[in-house]
Amino acid sequence: MNYEEIYHLVNLPECKILIGNSHYHCEIPIEKILTKNEFTHYQQLSTNHKKNQFKIIRKLRTASLGLVEIQYKDYGAPYLINEKTHISISHKNNYVVFGSSPTKIGIDIEEISERINKIKTKFLNEKELNEFSDESDEIYTQLWAAKEAIYKTMIPPVSFKNDIKLSRNENGEIIGKIFDSEKIMNLNFINIKDYILCYLLL
Repeated sequence: MNYEEIYHLVNLPECKILIGNSHYHCEIPIEKILTKNEFTHYQQLSTNHKKNQFKIIRKLRTASLGLVEIQYKDYGAPYLINEKTHISISHKNNYVVFGSSPTKIGIDIEEISERINKIKTKFLNEKELNEFSDESDEIYTQLWAAKEAIYKTMIPPVSFKNDIKLSRNENGEIIGKIFDSEKIMNLNFINIKDYILCYLLL
């Protein structure tokens, strides 16, 4: 796959997810992808990397929903002004992912790396470490992305390690729960080269 241009990973009535590359030069006139307020903020960004990332997020937004301004809540969650559509944003290295849905959505993209095995005790609780013992780097990356995606649907304070709980269902699929709730969160995973994307809808 070539992600230099916008690519639809998911294009369903209940969910749209687009991916782009912030390293790619955006040739679209900036007034076509930024609102006036966004352009003011864009001019204040200190590095080209931040500017490119800011532009590609808005390019994905505009391709999906039109020129609807993105704002951020006090705890960092993105939302749209005067819109009932929910959004979620994730970026890793040069990849940027934008998701939208009529219901609450959480997305996360992570690079598969050996490092994940060394830090798993920082985000997995004791029960999860027992259930997911001796897994591959890819599975541990799925678990990390899953917790990140679930976290983005919640309002802090939340214990990343203890309040978000992962397990396998009878089919061996990774599922999530929060706090002491028995409600199951169904998780969706997409492999993208050396990356894992996780998303969920509530």
